[in-house]
Amino acid sequence: MDRLNKREELQISQTERIQMLQQYADNHHYDRHSTQDQDIEGLGPGITNYFVMQRYLIRVLALISFLCLPVICVYVSFDGLNGIEGLSLIPRMSFGNMGFPEA
Repeated sequence: MDRLNKREELQISQTERIQMLQQYADNHHYDRHSTQDQDIEGLGPGITNYFVMQRYLIRVLALISFLCLPVICVYVSFDGLNGIEGLSLIPRMSFGNMGFPEA
């Protein structure tokens, strides 16, 4: 009987916890798909700077990737790997597609 009472208490406390979390989310306009700067400011300067650095590095990577598109187009235009059958597009976009030295 004690086990049944404890289970009921646990179930009640779990439902209460869920309701409390829902109320907290409603009161704080919780949106799990967006994070604002003020949401993480309370975690301290280290965590805040970590996310700022991540945002900066993502932008730098996107810029470098965009700048490399002409290079990839140049590599695709050569015929260095045409003698090899069954190659996908990925090897054709590499530096090796420029050709091999002729001896």
